[in-house]
Formats: sequence, C-alpha cells, structure tokens
Amino acid sequence: MIHGLPQEDSLWRCYKRWCSTVDKPIWTAATFEGFSLPSAIHQMAEFLAYRRDSGPGSWGDVANHRSAMSTAFTVVFSLPQSPSEDPLISRLLRGIKKINPPQPRYPVDEPAWDPGLIIEYWLGRPDNAALPLPELALKSVSLWAVATFPRPSDLARLVRSKLRRDAAGALRFVYFGTKELRLPVFSVQLSVPLQVQQKVCAVLAVEAYLSRTSGPAFDHKDRVWCSLKPRDRRGIHHAVGSETLSHWVRTVMQRSGVPAHFTGGSIRMAAASRAIDQGWDPRLVLQMGRWKSWHVLNAFYNRAGCRVIPGQTHRASS
Repeated sequence: MIHGLPQEDSLWRCYKRWCSTVDKPIWTAATFEGFSLPSAIHQMAEFLAYRRDSGPGSWGDVANHRSAMSTAFTVVFSLPQSPSEDPLISRLLRGIKKINPPQPRYPVDEPAWDPGLIIEYWLGRPDNAALPLPELALKSVSLWAVATFPRPSDLARLVRSKLRRDAAGALRFVYFGTKELRLPVFSVQLSVPLQVQQKVCAVLAVEAYLSRTSGPAFDHKDRVWCSLKPRDRRGIHHAVGSETLSHWVRTVMQRSGVPAHFTGGSIRMAAASRAIDQGWDPRLVLQMGRWKSWHVLNAFYNRAGCRVIPGQTHRASS
C-alpha cells in the first residue's frame, strides 16, 4: 500500500505484480535520485498496454490503473505535472476508448433501486450514541453515500481535517485533492422531526463516528473511516480503502433488501437518480457527484424518469 493512498491499494498491487513479472523496478529507478519522468511515462505506457491486452480490456479498467500509477508517482516524487497528462498516455487511452468505449454497468432501461430503503433501515435502529462502533461506521458510510452519491474512492479520500460547520450549520467537506462541497444538516428548522434527525442525518452520523475514532487506537491518516477491527498486534485500527467502503455499503444494502446483483458502487446511480426524480437542481446533482459532463451523468448513472438538459435548471421528460 502506498502511504496515504489507501484507495489505490489493489490497483497498485496489480502494477507491482507486473513489475515483478517483467523484472522492472517499481519506481522505474533503483534510487530516488535516479528517477526520470520520461522513463516513468514509458513504463506506465507499457503497463497500461499490458492491461489493455491481458486484462478486461475496457477503457475504465485501464483508466483506473492509469490514475493509480499517476497519483503514486506524482505524490512520491512531488511532480509538477501528472504523468497521465503526457501525450503518450493520452493517445493510448483515446485509442482504447475508441476501440472499446466504456459501457454502463447496468442496462439503461433497468431502474435504479430505491436508496430510501437505507433510510428506512437506520430509522429502525438505535440512535448514534447507542450503536456499537462497527455499526456506526456502516451507518455513517451508507448515509453519506445516500446524501452525496460519491465514488467509493471519494469516500476513501474524505479528509478529516477539512470537515467543518459553516455559519449556516451545513458541513463543509472536501475529498482529497478536490474543491469544497456543502452538505446540509437535518434539523427541526427544516421541519425534520427530532427523532428522524438523530437517526438518519448523514452529518450527525459522521460526526459521531469521528468523535469515537479520534484516539490513538485509530491510525486514520486524516481519512474518515478505519477498519472495523484492529489490524495489528498493537490494537490499531487502520484507514480503509475504496473496496472496503464499497463492501460496507453493500452490507447495508443487503440488510435493506436491495437486489443482490447491485454492487456497493451502485448507490451512486441510485441516489443521484432519486435526487433528480425528487426535483433537485440538476446542476447541484452534477456538482455533488463530480461528473464532468451531462452526457456522462445521463448515459451511465441517470435512471430517473427524465433526462437532464445541459444549461437548464428544470427537468426534461424522456
């Protein structure tokens, strides 16, 4: 695992195995001083071509590995520019995308599952203070995902030190390396009954979890969520990555009665679609989900009863 990059763990291991197989140094040089950006770019291109030919071959798979490698090299060597921006890497990804374009994980005519099932599940459970810590972890993750429809990697990059309440009471937050976003707090001022507020407010659940995991037994590395159980002999809970968090979300989905073929990552599709159906400003949906374009949102995630027209704040019937 790269220190400070738990969300890239499995992708980085894949790259390390390839380096071992072809007898190449992981960091492209035997010493830190011997590092060369051009050499790193060419090794990165070789590995991505290998993934294209021997892995799933999809653009998404290659792009994810590109992101993992690029992040690692940029952080470790403090590079002024990401290796993924090099024309060699860009051309390789464009070629893969043209030959094997990304496809939605779920058919476009398949409706999204109802994220309200997760809300109903936690309404039937004790308040935050009465939940065991592992249950509070599952609750805070799943409610955060319902409220902000993040990628699993976003959850792994949520930064503790940047979480703060603003003057209006909303929680301001950033995912590592992103701009600040805002999450309103459920309150009686919003006509939300106190019992509901205590049980299903994502902000309150996350704040309760942070309070319980602030001690020396939690090696969170400024990330929010740590392992449910200690992972070493010292009894330390370590920061967890995107795959673990996706599994936690899937656990809550399973308890809530969501069909088994949906993965934890599908909460992104389900929650965004529900928000659009409930009349959210599509621009806010785009911002919260950090989609780069309306086309990506509509083609891959939007299973609402309408399409979104770029540049307009209202919904368009499909």
